[in-house]
Amino acid sequence: MNRTALSIRMLILLRSRGKMKKKDIAGALETNPRNITEFKKELEAAGYFIDYQNGPHGGYYMKDRGMIPVAGLSDKEQAALRRLSEYSRLEKDFLLHRDLVTALEKIMVVQRLEEEETTIRQVYKKFPLAKDRQELQDIYEKVHSGVVNRQEILIEYHSVNAGGTKKRIIHPYELFYYGEAWYVIGLDKDQDTVKNFKLPRILYIENLDEKFTVREDFDITDYLSVFGMEIKDQKRRVKLRIFPPLTTIMMERILGEDQIVTPGEDYVDIEVTITGDYILKELILGMGSKCQVLAPTALKQSIQEELKKACEAYQPLE
Repeated sequence: MNRTALSIRMLILLRSRGKMKKKDIAGALETNPRNITEFKKELEAAGYFIDYQNGPHGGYYMKDRGMIPVAGLSDKEQAALRRLSEYSRLEKDFLLHRDLVTALEKIMVVQRLEEEETTIRQVYKKFPLAKDRQELQDIYEKVHSGVVNRQEILIEYHSVNAGGTKKRIIHPYELFYYGEAWYVIGLDKDQDTVKNFKLPRILYIENLDEKFTVREDFDITDYLSVFGMEIKDQKRRVKLRIFPPLTTIMMERILGEDQIVTPGEDYVDIEVTITGDYILKELILGMGSKCQVLAPTALKQSIQEELKKACEAYQPLE
């Protein structure tokens, strides 16, 4: 993409997203962060003035948020909008479908796009959530209100690790979607610790009047990555040996960071860094006898113990 096109895209980003750091703009534009300063100069020469604020919550922003020129949508972009609408209609856990459809209809009117025959017939999910959709929608809206207004929320939460339920006051920082469920990441006020809370496990929620400020040292990338949730002290470098027929299936996937795949005569070795002990064990045990842990030794022993317990649960055989 040429320099002018990137400059216009930078302008659109700042207009739509507001304040952004240089690295985030560069990431969205898929360019070197050093180029952002040059794009800024080029835009200001054309009369679009961009300012910068220092500090942890600073970044580039537009001084004048008036009208800006927006290019028309390409055929691929138009198709993407239509597919998005179709997918959200079929995706049961997407709670903002109606709002999305309304927004897309407005875009289609402005861009003079025509309706197209539906091509996505169904979205299949392995294990849909059991929680009532309307109840989940209500929880989502209250959490979202807390995030936007920077107000505390009181929740009664069922913890899988601790067992049982407990009332907590949390500072909701951000909502995110992971593993076919919505989560909120925020500060547990009593424990003074940033945690993830799964929305379907919230049994009661109440918006409070008390305001909060996000910790200055909070960085979402410390807790989330392209591979999911980052869990402190649970990042493991592992080596797995996969046997047929799962070799082809596992070679199609990227399991984590710095993945190295080494095909053998009748197996595939995968060396990769995975975060989360539960996720790692679920992956390995889910493949049964078709997966062998080669390293580390501690993980191999842990899997052996799990398999031993599983065998004992089926004794004696009838």
